[in-house]
Amino acid sequence: RRRRSSSKRRSSLNASEQLQAAYAAQLQRLKDQIEEEQIAHSKAHADLEVVLADLQKKNDELNQTLQESQKKAEHLESSLSTANTEKMELKIMLGEAKKDLEGMGGGIMRRLGSNSVPVVLRGGGAH
Repeated sequence: RRRRSSSKRRSSLNASEQLQAAYAAQLQRLKDQIEEEQIAHSKAHADLEVVLADLQKKNDELNQTLQESQKKAEHLESSLSTANTEKMELKIMLGEAKKDLEGMGGGIMRRLGSNSVPVVLRGGGAH
């Protein structure tokens, strides 16, 4: 009986050691897999940081371009407003000049007689 029980103990120890070795091997595989996944995660994280930095740089460049475009648009609006103001002033001056010329022309016509109309005043000039 003692032989049987000691051999049973040995075989159960052997089975226990084999089971423990199998668990240890499985645990090591899981640890290796976790480490590989952590390395892959770290690499992906680093790649994302590079992409994010690149996107931030492009965003900054676009914002700068937008600001420059807005300044140019404001300058163009200001120039257009100035040009329109000058155009109105020129129209007023032109109207006053026409009245002056018509007044002068009327005086000339009275001096020359009502039948003669000066050609220069008739044409209106170039616009």
